[in-house]
Amino acid sequence: MKKLFIALAGALLLAPACSNSNDLGEVENTVPPTLTTSDATAVFATGATLGGNVATAGSPAFVERGVCYGPDENPTVSNNRTPVEGVDLGAFEVSVANLTEQTSYHARAYANTPNGIVYGNDVRFLTGARAPDGPPVIGIYINVLTLQLDVKQTATVDYSIIPLNAGNKKVTWSSSAPSVATVDAETGLITGVDTGTATITVTTVDGGFTAKVTVTIAAENLLLNPGFEDPADNPAIDSEMALPANWESVPESWFESYYGIAASDITPAQVGTHDALCSFKIRASLANWYTKTYPGMQPVLTGNFTARIPSGTASAGTGGLYQVVTVTPGETYEFGCDIAFRDNNGGGAGAINSDMAVKILKANGDPLLDAGGQQIGIAYLRAITPVTTGTANLQYFFTQSYNTGVKATLTIPAGVTQIRFQVDQKNDHAVSGKWSPVMVWDACYIRQSQ
Repeated sequence: MKKLFIALAGALLLAPACSNSNDLGEVENTVPPTLTTSDATAVFATGATLGGNVATAGSPAFVERGVCYGPDENPTVSNNRTPVEGVDLGAFEVSVANLTEQTSYHARAYANTPNGIVYGNDVRFLTGARAPDGPPVIGIYINVLTLQLDVKQTATVDYSIIPLNAGNKKVTWSSSAPSVATVDAETGLITGVDTGTATITVTTVDGGFTAKVTVTIAAENLLLNPGFEDPADNPAIDSEMALPANWESVPESWFESYYGIAASDITPAQVGTHDALCSFKIRASLANWYTKTYPGMQPVLTGNFTARIPSGTASAGTGGLYQVVTVTPGETYEFGCDIAFRDNNGGGAGAINSDMAVKILKANGDPLLDAGGQQIGIAYLRAITPVTTGTANLQYFFTQSYNTGVKATLTIPAGVTQIRFQVDQKNDHAVSGKWSPVMVWDACYIRQSQ
């Protein structure tokens, strides 16, 4: 019995190790082949060249070599498996196709042995975008260098890819300061978040070329419907003007009180918005000074609608719009708008009066006074140099840069919590004998100064 036990023990000690495989087919308890996976080469939208290198054949020697690949890390032969002919040592490669464009893949070289599968290291590669017809991109530029927005205001900027017939015109967008301004990565829609400055960058998918625009975000505009883009009653083309939403028409009584005009001399003109179906942002039937004769109006007006006071003799041409907003006493605010007008009678000063202005008033329309009893909150039209278009009787002011034009600042007096933003026009035909101007205005704003 003792001899039998010794014999069995010796046999177990002298027996070779058993060759087993785990659940993934990887070799255990044998002398495996030595192999590595090569980096993917010649990668394009739907294919790539994969491969590996077998340094030693192992024991027992491998009987097949190749590459397996798939979307997950450490793919196995149960995924996509592409064998390579022959059992030679050294490097090998194989081309794979039918991949999905712009997709991440993993690959591993493998060697099939009588005792199971041996794998090389995992490598990752990313397929590219399908190349459309056309030449490669060699550059991109944004058509503006700076952009100014209000908090919560949105905008996009135009860009151009070079060459214009480039095959792949896809771009992505990013912001240097999302806390100030965000940008949609696909659409390029910029949104003001908080006051400050951010750099918006557009990058071409083909070639990685970039262009940048500096965006400055101003404080939130307190006015609702500041550009008159929401008429309360959108009129049909060529019909009478409609009062824009969120705005009130200045009553006759205010002109009597503020300007001292006799009631018999006041017939307020209709004030409101017009459709902008022609290129110069005013209804098509009025094809005269602001639609054809004076295209210089176009830079002043934005969007599809603008506020307008028509001209007139006698008492016609008197009117205005206002809106009441809530403010904080002691804080400083800036205000303004874009204004354009036909200065009737050959550009004479009698058409635009010296006291015409963009005004900040008390909520009830009374003048806003400082501690010394002087009226504040006035941006006089004649206080700045107008821009002309080469025609004597057209002048316009603009403030879209927030740095020029009809603009002023004021500090809110103690105890005042509501103010009235107003634009008005009075006709002094009875005094000067001259017609009132045809005036339009747009892009109104009042915001806390930064």
